[in-house]
This record gives sequence, C-alpha cells and structure tokens, in this order.
Amino acid sequence: MRAHVDIGWLTAVFCLGLPALAAANEDEPTAWHHRPNRDAVRGLIVKMRADATGQALTTGSGALARMSARAGLSLRHERVMSWNAHVLRLQRWLNLEQAVALAHELARDPEVEFATPDYIVYPQLVPNDTDYGSQWHMKRPGAPDNEVAGANLPAAWDVTTGDPNLVIAVLDSGLVPHADLGTIIPSDCTTVSGRILPGYNMITDPVSAGNAAGRGCDPTDLGDYSTGPSTAECGGGNASSSWHGTHVTGILAATGNNGIFVAGVNWQSKILPVRVLGKCGSPTSDIADAIRWAAGLSVPNVNTNIYPAKVINMSLGCSPTACSCDATWQQAINDAASTGAIIVVASGNSIPATNAAGYAPGNCNNVITVAAVARTGALGYVNSGPYSNYGSPTVTIAAPGGNTDSLGAWHPDGVYSTLNGGTTSPAPSPGGDIDAWDIGTSMATPHVAGIVSLILSVNPALATNLTTDASGTYNSVASVRTVLRSTARVFPTVSMYQCTSAASDTAHHYCGAGMVDAGEAVGAALPPVADAGPDQSVQVGSLVTLAGAASAAYTTAFTYQWIQTAGSSVSLSDATSPTPEFTAPNELTTLTFQLTVTDSVSLTGTAVVSVDVRNNQNAPPQGCGCRSASVPTLAALGIFAVALSLRRRRSVQF
Repeated sequence: MRAHVDIGWLTAVFCLGLPALAAANEDEPTAWHHRPNRDAVRGLIVKMRADATGQALTTGSGALARMSARAGLSLRHERVMSWNAHVLRLQRWLNLEQAVALAHELARDPEVEFATPDYIVYPQLVPNDTDYGSQWHMKRPGAPDNEVAGANLPAAWDVTTGDPNLVIAVLDSGLVPHADLGTIIPSDCTTVSGRILPGYNMITDPVSAGNAAGRGCDPTDLGDYSTGPSTAECGGGNASSSWHGTHVTGILAATGNNGIFVAGVNWQSKILPVRVLGKCGSPTSDIADAIRWAAGLSVPNVNTNIYPAKVINMSLGCSPTACSCDATWQQAINDAASTGAIIVVASGNSIPATNAAGYAPGNCNNVITVAAVARTGALGYVNSGPYSNYGSPTVTIAAPGGNTDSLGAWHPDGVYSTLNGGTTSPAPSPGGDIDAWDIGTSMATPHVAGIVSLILSVNPALATNLTTDASGTYNSVASVRTVLRSTARVFPTVSMYQCTSAASDTAHHYCGAGMVDAGEAVGAALPPVADAGPDQSVQVGSLVTLAGAASAAYTTAFTYQWIQTAGSSVSLSDATSPTPEFTAPNELTTLTFQLTVTDSVSLTGTAVVSVDVRNNQNAPPQGCGCRSASVPTLAALGIFAVALSLRRRRSVQF
C-alpha cells in the first residue's frame, strides 16, 4: 500500500473498538472487488452551501483539511459531481453504520449543505423466464417479493449464476430432454450436449430400468409407471411416470434468464445425470455404486466417469423399516467425500413426519441433510399433516419443499419446475416439455445442492480440505455446512407445524439451523479480507506497531500470521497477533511485512504493508498504542458508530 494516512485516526478507531475493515489502497480508488462485504462504504458525498465553482473541497483546500480534522481521518478528494457536490474517498472501508455516523458528523458543519455515504449499488437480477412468477421458492424474503420461505436466489445471482466448469451430479430417475435443460446423447459415454454431460444408467435390473440391458451409458428416464392391482407391479395399483429426476434437475439447474419455462438455482454449471431410480425403486447396491461413479471413482464393468462431480444431489431415501446408515451407505459416501464431493440428501418424507434419524442416506455422516418447509416457513405439510422428516442432529438445514392448499392441490404453494407430459413413456421434446408443481423433501434438496454449487463457484477452495476430524467428518463437508448454517434465516412463527433451530425445543420440530439463504451463503463463501494497516514512516530506533485486521461477511474469528518479506531483519513481538510490535533498526531502510489471515473455515486472505525507517525528527507518529489520538469529536463519533454496530449475525453452534 502507498496510502498516506493520519495514524492518530487509526489509533482512535482501534482504541474505541470499532470493527476494522479492509485498508483502501489510494492508488486504486475504485477497487470495489476488494470490499470486505456488500454493505461496506469507502466514500462520502459532500455538498457545501456556498460552492458555485465546485472548488470548495478540492485537494489542498482549507475546507478539505477542516473536513478531515472534523472526521478525525484523512479524506482525499476524488472528483466533483454534476451539481458541484464532491466525492471524498475514505482511507479505508467502513461498515455502513460507521459511514452513516461519519456523514452525520460532517453534516453538522454549518458550511455543509448535506453529507451522505457513497453507497454501493447492485443490480437486482430477476430472470425473464416466463414461469418465474410461479417460483415463490426462489424469491427474496424481503421486498419486493416478501416470500418468507424463499431461498433468496436473486441476491446470489447478483454474484454468480454458476461456474461453467463445475459438475453437479443428480442421482435420480434419470432425465428426459427438455428445452430448459438440454438434450441427452443416448448410448454415448463421451459426448457432451450443452450443459448435459454423458451420464450413466446404474440400474442393474432390466425390468426396473425399462430396457433390455440394465446398466449402460444412457441416463434417459424411460418412465417409472406401474400397472395392475396391488398384487402386481410395485405392490400397488396404476401409477403414471413421475419424471422425478427431471423435476429435481430443473429446480437445481434449469437455465435461467432464457425467456422460457423456469429458472433453476444454477444456470451455468454442468449436469451429470445418473439414473438410479427405476420402476418400483432400486436397491442400495446400485445407488452405492452410483455415488462412487459420480465422484469419479472406479466401479467394476462400468465406464470411468471422466467428469467427477463436486456436488451430488440425492433426493431419495429408503423405507424406515430397514433404514440405518449401514456400512454400504457410509463407505460409498465416505469414498465420494474423500474426493472433495459435497453430497446433499433429503431428510425423507413420512406421513406423519418422523425423526430423520431413521432414514438413510440422510442419517449418514459426511452429508448435508435437508428438511422441507412450506411457503409459510412451517414444516412442509399436506392436508393430513406434516410430511418432512426432522430432528437433531440429523437435519442440517431447511429449504422450500412446498405444501398443499386447503383442497389438497399442489399449486400455487408447491415447487414449480420442469417436467414431461408423458404418462408412461416420455413425450418427445419440445412438444412434451411442461412445467409442474410438486412437493416434498425431494424438492427442498436441489435448492440446497444448487446453492452449494454456487458457493463452490465463488470459492472452490472450500471443498479442498480433505482431512477428517475425530468423528470422521471431512473438513470440506464441515466447511460447507458451516457456511450454510451460519447464514440461515430464523424460522418464522406460524400457527401449525412450527420449526425450530433449537435442539432443546422438544415442543416443536427441529428443522436444522434455519431456512437456507442463497444470497447470504454465497456472500459468506467469499474469502476473508486481510488488512495489514497503513504504510508507515518511522524514526530509527523507535517502537513500531503493525495495525493488522481482518473482515469477512459471516465471522469475526480469525487467526493471524505475519512474516517479514524485505528489509533489515527485525524481531516481531508476536507474529500471530494482529498488532505485533518491533523496534525499528538503526539504519535507513524499507521494511515489508505480509499478513495472512485465516477464518473459521480455513479460507485465507493476505495483505502487505511497508515501513520506511528514516532519520527524521518530523516523521509522523507510528504504532497503535492509544497514545497519539485525542479527538473529542472522534470519540463521540466512535461511540455513536459502536452503538449503531451492535447488530450481529445470529450465532449457530454445531
């Protein structure tokens, strides 16, 4: 950094306990990509009462010096606006509350007409898909949508719509061609078709698969319909094909903003369809092989998957009569997790709803288990009662799964996604392409899997820590869980089927840490911002304090590590402290230090600071020992800002 700053201001900030944000490099006045969070502010707009020429606050003016003195920090003039207001650049990012407090302080000057923060404004990406209006489950909990259980995708889409190189596997009933998803190249294990990768049919039984050969390279959903009386197929009567995999895939990955049908959570990443659910269900052995194959691991007599998935969606579960997470399930899941794959599974549907601890694979380790909430934020329900399984510690988080209305209809409060119009076999696309409502934990799960894919799109490093803790949980899985849970929204109070995030609240249903929030989760996945403090000019032999700090969107827990990278060697008092001290050498030199900060999920950020050692009796004061700042107005401002900054994110224990 080459920012020339008033060290007295820095001293006062740290001593008053104001949260420090990233230092601003004055050589990069518009370096918005370095901001520590979406609400951070690095500028003020000031309009003077008597300023006909627009020169009142230009650099070097007495008024600018007076503004800096009143603020208690160095303000730099950036430009004159169209009506002779001035943009003043702050020496470091401030929290929104701090910036508001600072603007209020400047506005008290009788020569100032007004002073406001130079807020950062973002686009509000809303897709133009024709049926997006029916997708309440994707929308914002606040204005203008006001969907209390909405997954807040527009806020995430402002940051990313997915990494085109990331692969998401959907282990389900397969996929049918659909204009909003893409086409499949049958019996071809190598050809990529748009976003659709060459998947696999992992169903061994030809009858269940509906083909003559069982396993093979074609993941097309051929239908799971059944016919006959209760003694015939599947132990039940007639049932049309569900096209379950197509509905799930549409929630997760229908192409957004293309003017047709619906918008999925992720619009860009690749989809790996793996067919594991056929007529009358499928055995665990097929699904266990599919989990390994999706992650790029070998399966006997099956072509190697050359597109390993980083996210695996499993909207499926077994019967509660024999549903422990046995060695088969856990081994397959652990093997996939060892590659860095994040597995997202449904908590299961039961009527009445019951504890998810009885439903594999949601009760396994190394998975993210999803419960369903209704449009109101209640536990997902149908007319006869709640359907979504729940319970601590199995359930990780809740997501929209929908509910029936008073007449038992699945619309308009179900989850709206892609489907096929065929009743037994798939109707050819595009004539067979439709959208439809459905409800269940199967619908909640792809919301979370899609959000996980957006998280990894902005920060793939989250899935690279493949060590395990004492319980055998991979740290990659734990890191993603932490992001989801620490950013989840509180369950609203409802009249029936109340969800709770408190495991001790036995009067209600434990539905995980809260309702998933895509915008907050994607923001939290961004790496921390390191602040090595301002460059300093100090006298030989003087005591110097480095002013390190860190910020991130969802945590205040950091570790610090300083190293010296240039100049005469000095000894830091504590290289793991944010503010170590050292004695400047008795020679003229420039010292350079690098600060690395690590957050609670092992993400890192770095920053560099220079210290010029001079033999100059007029060198500015250094350090942050609280000895050089005594600014009454600054103290009052600091107390005001602290009071405004008491808002804290709800903490979650894991």
